[in-house]
Amino acid sequence: MTRRFWTTVLIVFVPMGIVGIGIAILFARWSTEPDDLQSTISKAGVGVALTTIAAAVGAIALRIIDFQRVRDDERRRLHRSVVEAYNSVKAVRRRLVALGLDRAVSSISDEHWKEMKGAIDELNTAQLCLEAIKREVDLTDALAQRDEVSRALAIVEKYINEEVLEQWEEHGWSDWKVRKRACPEIDVSRFVEKKYFRHNVSNQLDLITSVLQRELGRR
Repeated sequence: MTRRFWTTVLIVFVPMGIVGIGIAILFARWSTEPDDLQSTISKAGVGVALTTIAAAVGAIALRIIDFQRVRDDERRRLHRSVVEAYNSVKAVRRRLVALGLDRAVSSISDEHWKEMKGAIDELNTAQLCLEAIKREVDLTDALAQRDEVSRALAIVEKYINEEVLEQWEEHGWSDWKVRKRACPEIDVSRFVEKKYFRHNVSNQLDLITSVLQRELGRR
């Protein structure tokens, strides 16, 4: 909860409570009969104090509930974003397997190159989404284990970059057809290989999902 909320509670409710208690004490001392005017005013002061306390407790309780709901909504949104990016990455892997790129190749047809380029473009978009999610996780206060989530996202990012995207740029895979050069060896086998993909992508998503599920409902 924000400092502004607590400042409002202090400014609005504390003075009212103090006034109510003060009236109750002051007029109780002046009272000489159980039902005289001073006694009635004293009881009214007690009522004001109790009402103020009840209102403050209610306001704090509602704020806590709302605060928890907002945090849980943020956690769910982060999880949805991670799952969507993961599904895109997994879809790209399947497309590359279908193209026969589970091993290094030194020749590829125009049709397969176009399909590969489309898959790499999709992978690049997914990587940028993961990068944006990681920056958001690094700044959020909704996750007690944000460092663990951030490390998992960094592993996925590094894997995608090193095994595909950096090679795509460095080896000229993206433009060799346009420039009519000899086809460089294309090797994304470590990205496509199931055991590497499971360790660097699938397992990391499982970890993130586990963390976010534990975080739901936590204050």
